[in-house]
Amino acid sequence: MRNGRKQTQRNLAHSSNRMLGIAAVLICLTLLSVYQLSGVFAKFGIREQNGDAARTACFSPSMDSDAKVVLDITTPGDADIIKFSVQNFTDERVTETTTRYQITLKTTGNLPLDFTLSDGENKILADDWSCNGNGESVYEYQNAPVFSVKATETHQYILEAKWDKSKNDAKFSGQTDAVYIAVEFIQVD
Repeated sequence: MRNGRKQTQRNLAHSSNRMLGIAAVLICLTLLSVYQLSGVFAKFGIREQNGDAARTACFSPSMDSDAKVVLDITTPGDADIIKFSVQNFTDERVTETTTRYQITLKTTGNLPLDFTLSDGENKILADDWSCNGNGESVYEYQNAPVFSVKATETHQYILEAKWDKSKNDAKFSGQTDAVYIAVEFIQVD
């Protein structure tokens, strides 16, 4: 009986030693892995203190329009204009990147208005913007010139809105229309 008991104890001790050995190897592998990965995590936590003088380019385009933002069109046959300019600078800051832009006209479309976009010298740029008075309309002018780098430039525009006399349906009586002009600036790489 004693030999059987000793054999069982030896087997248990041997089995325990094997389990402890496996556990020790796993702990060592875990510690080694954590040590190896600690450099990866540290890269995200390091703060750079070299004092590099790099900066981003100034991007400060703007759009200016007359104080008039409401069209004075109330009856068929009326017409009105809005003058506005697009520039590549704001105050003293000039855009340091090549920039293009797109002019967008949006109207609530309550009135049958015809729009014409001209440059500052009255050269017609877009004259096919016609709203029939049946809901919101959006028109885009994408052929605007590109602003060059570091040179102050201003582009003048005139938006003319007309209500054709022949479009005098009673359904337009008492209606108002809101017209919005937006300029989207895009940096050219």
